[in-house]
Amino acid sequence: MFYVYNGKDENVLYLPAALTRIEEEAFAGVDASMIVLPGGVESVADRAFADCPNLVVVVSPVGIPESAFEGCPHEVVVTDTLPTGN
Repeated sequence: MFYVYNGKDENVLYLPAALTRIEEEAFAGVDASMIVLPGGVESVADRAFADCPNLVVVVSPVGIPESAFEGCPHEVVVTDTLPTGN
């Protein structure tokens, strides 16, 4: 199960704490503008977030391969901290 917060200006997808891996195309096509991975995530596969039309930020404790965002129309920023105000 995952949780979605619909903020004033964005949709944020918070993934559950028990998650340790993000598999290929696990969140392909998701409509969120920001996805927050839990601190226990150890790996993210290629195309994990492929074809996400609004994705611009991923908060992650690990590096994410550029290929994870294949087909996303926007440049996706990967950071290890939540942007201010979230």
